[in-house]
Amino acid sequence: MKWFMNLKIGVKLTVAFVTLAILAGFVGGIGIINMKSIDKEYTILYRDYGIVMGKLGVLGMDFRDMRTATRRVFLDKTSDLRLKSYNKVVELDKKIDDDIKEIELTLVSEEEKVKFNGLKSKISSFMSTRERVFSLANSGRLDEAATLFQNEAEAKSLEITGEITDLFMSKNTLGNKRIVEVNDMSSSTMTMMLITTIIIFILAVILGMFLSKLISKPIYKLKDAANKIAEGDLTVKVNVNSKEEI
Repeated sequence: MKWFMNLKIGVKLTVAFVTLAILAGFVGGIGIINMKSIDKEYTILYRDYGIVMGKLGVLGMDFRDMRTATRRVFLDKTSDLRLKSYNKVVELDKKIDDDIKEIELTLVSEEEKVKFNGLKSKISSFMSTRERVFSLANSGRLDEAATLFQNEAEAKSLEITGEITDLFMSKNTLGNKRIVEVNDMSSSTMTMMLITTIIIFILAVILGMFLSKLISKPIYKLKDAANKIAEGDLTVKVNVNSKEEI
């Protein structure tokens, strides 16, 4: 500490202010890093759970509409209406295909991928049965088409709807669990930042008190010596332990 004692007062103050600035920057740096980490976690949470849950909902609605349009193919009375329903099915098939591709991009765990592949297989099986229904309807065998749809396609569609619901609920459960984990991490980060801020504040106070005492102590010695000289005591000596201005 001898080197610090020999510094000029202005340099001591500068060193103290720079030290405080470094400590403040340290706290700010920790805060920025932690906030970026939390922001990243919430972004992942939205991407892996929020978006995919919305996509699963869209897939469910598109499949429901496609199933309804399929029924219209053999229920509509005229060929023109049946053709219109068939075109609607083709349009919805493209949407369902897009939904599936978008959902696959958001799947994270192997378990989710396995479940979703199972769903895709069931959708393909439904569409295979549906093509047989269309074939019967196009040949004018509407009653047979209706029977095939009710006995086979309808059961498959219920399984598909159940699979979509299960995937949605699974994502919802995992998402809620992840929300709790991220919130806990956020709380821990805020607590750590608060503790760090308090520690830095205490260090700043200690540094300020030390510097104040370091500068004021020799001044008080000079003041006491001056008072004694004023009283006529010319034998007063002031010990100098540093090479600063005082």
